[in-house]
Amino acid sequence: MNRLVRTHSVPWGCLVRRWMAHQSGGGSGTPPVGQTSVFVQTGLKIRELPLVVTKVHNVLQIAGMDPFRHDLETPTPYFRASDQSQITAETREIMAGFDRCPSTSAIFTLLETIPLDEVTPDVAVHALQRVIDLENPGPAGVPPLACHRQTLAGNNRTSLDDSLKPFQRIAFINMLLDIVYRSRDPRVILAGLKIVSQDQLPDEATAYKERMCQETLACVGEGVFTLRQVCDAIQVMGHFYPDKKRCFELADKFWSPLMDQMDPMTVREISAVFATLPFLKQSRSLILTILENKIVVFWQELQTRDILEILRVLTKLKVCSDKVLRVVSQWLTVNIHSLSEEEVLAIIYCFQNLEYIDSRIISTMEKYIKIRGCHIKEKDLMATFCEYCLDFRVRSPVILEGVGEYFIAHGKTLTTPQLYSMTRIFGQLNYCPPNGFKFWQIVEEMVDQKFGEFPPKEILGLLLSFIMIERYPLNFVRKIFNPYFLDRLDNQAPEDVIDSRFELKLFDNCFQLEVDSYSGPFLPKMNKYVSLGRPKNMKHIRLCADVFGNILNDLNRVQTSVTLSALPLHPFYVMDLMIYPTRASAFLRFGAATENSGVVVGLIRNAEDFDRHGKRLLGPKALQLRLLKTLGFKVMEINSNTINRLKVYPNKLESYLSQLYHQALSP
Repeated sequence: MNRLVRTHSVPWGCLVRRWMAHQSGGGSGTPPVGQTSVFVQTGLKIRELPLVVTKVHNVLQIAGMDPFRHDLETPTPYFRASDQSQITAETREIMAGFDRCPSTSAIFTLLETIPLDEVTPDVAVHALQRVIDLENPGPAGVPPLACHRQTLAGNNRTSLDDSLKPFQRIAFINMLLDIVYRSRDPRVILAGLKIVSQDQLPDEATAYKERMCQETLACVGEGVFTLRQVCDAIQVMGHFYPDKKRCFELADKFWSPLMDQMDPMTVREISAVFATLPFLKQSRSLILTILENKIVVFWQELQTRDILEILRVLTKLKVCSDKVLRVVSQWLTVNIHSLSEEEVLAIIYCFQNLEYIDSRIISTMEKYIKIRGCHIKEKDLMATFCEYCLDFRVRSPVILEGVGEYFIAHGKTLTTPQLYSMTRIFGQLNYCPPNGFKFWQIVEEMVDQKFGEFPPKEILGLLLSFIMIERYPLNFVRKIFNPYFLDRLDNQAPEDVIDSRFELKLFDNCFQLEVDSYSGPFLPKMNKYVSLGRPKNMKHIRLCADVFGNILNDLNRVQTSVTLSALPLHPFYVMDLMIYPTRASAFLRFGAATENSGVVVGLIRNAEDFDRHGKRLLGPKALQLRLLKTLGFKVMEINSNTINRLKVYPNKLESYLSQLYHQALSP
């Protein structure tokens, strides 16, 4: 937008009227910058990104001449902005006068009485802030400070003079913004930008927002802003409009000056650039690639606040950058001794949400538990360690022993979620806790005390985790098969009700099969068929079935996806493969009420069925194996990774499966 000439002898009101006359006469509103696009290649990726360029209307005025100026010199700022500490008493008095104004019209009236020389950039910013505060509602629907929006926005217009007031408002604000941008002070410009972003008036009444964007882009492109100030501008642009798509498009225009400033980047600026990533879209991956290379250089100099900010941004975006997270895990290993418990908790929580793990994180957790152990005050930290180990199948004796000792020391002061995390981990990871008698005594006491606080799905999962390591909670059977509890179970979300019923059936069946003193079953037989879905190992199952058909010279003795009879309809009792002793027996159904010693069942084991190192079965699969053996079946466990490796060598695959089959048959 064209700027007015700075003239000390012309009153403020006259300048506003001249600006209004210029606009009503068809004055040019050409923005100072335009947009094109460029192709940027990083590695094998090519991106098309927006690029801001300065518009030149007269090749003889390359220096960026103001069309309203009568000389050929580069325009100079109205004022040099000063720090808040250097604001004069006279300036403070003017600002206080704005604070006493009850309406925006009073502010504009006061401005007309002030000489133009005294309207410094700081005064202009303060006046803008007061206007926005008066006209826009605050948070949570708080009404505006003054009820004059109708007059200034042009509502209930009754005369020609009233119809000019919205235009007069825009003229005043544009004159204030002109002072802000002529200052060429990034501090003042950013303050004005943040103020205008708070304006919630309709777009037709806030067209000056577009000018703000254009002027900011021009200043940033000319190198007026530092890297940190460019980052601040991007964050403001991220909330500039109600439309998020428009905000992304606007913020993406800053990628080029941002990259120009990143070349001499210091360690203190890395987290500031990371903080801009949520507000970028097209250029986000490009900026992240540069940051990945920079953080490798500066990782030893990063402070805790930098690490937390980086993880916060990545977690918010759900972007798992292996390069960045490897550096963070290395930094954590070196600096774990200097972190507070809350900071360690935040870092591990972010790793968990980003689904990232490496050996350094595990060793760091082990080291931390060895040193701090029962002296950890933040109970959520230990609970987060447990959830992290569960998510990534980390069956570390050091961590699990530490959790067990911590639970014995602090178990009676835990909240329900903390109790849930610290007790189910042992069954899920198939590990018996230390000092078992004392541990289970506290578990029984606390679960009994907090039974009603657990959601039905969680308490069933918790009790089943105890069964996985052969700790049967007999004292809770009456509480589970209780009308009140069953009513709570049926009042859950529909998907939770289905899962809970499956778990309840399994709970009842486990007691029936393994506890002689159990007086159940307490649940009726499930007559309605429920589909359990297609097995995820179907390709492996079919391949193994064909190979076993060749080994036995009779494909009819091999069946796939067989559901056992007289047992709950649960994934535990759906066999991937079943090999019958004879062709005739293949027409029979086997299960809880049959002789099963001649039947061999095959289970395809995937990597997620074992702990992180692939050595020990996890609790649910160990329970399934134990129940099948209790029913009398011969079980062979087929490793899916071995199948993938040998399927291109048919002879070796046949030899592998034949060996498993004969091992299962042997006593």
